Amino acid sequence: VDSIAPAVATADLSGGKAVFDITNPGSADWNVKLYQRDLTLENGASYEVKFNICSSAARTVKWGLMTTTYDWYDGQDLQLAAGEVMQVNYTVNVQKPTSNVIDFYISMGMIEGVETPGSTIEISDVSIIKK
Repeated sequence: VDSIAPAVATADLSGGKAVFDITNPGSADWNVKLYQRDLTLENGASYEVKFNICSSAARTVKWGLMTTTYDWYDGQDLQLAAGEVMQVNYTVNVQKPTSNVIDFYISMGMIEGVETPGSTIEISDVSIIKK
């Protein structure tokens, strides 16, 4: 969990879910994020990425898989409707060399060029499973 200035956010990771109370989304999407570091993915394999996400305000969030040196593997921008749970179910087909430093992240900070209000965002049931 990261909340990097100028963002103002708190996170509660209890109860099997992550709840972010974002007062100020900051100046970049990565200013507020939930992440898992050091995933090991295999070149040529497919993975099913699943999670549920809900925001108290209509807004965009991003999720993705990339290395700490910003080598992009896959991801999506998600347009969330206020108060509606979105069930993400996405297949990632790994088509390039991999290492054990791939990060999964959900970015909830300011999305460039898009109005990004403060909101409460709840994330649950996150999984990345090799198919």
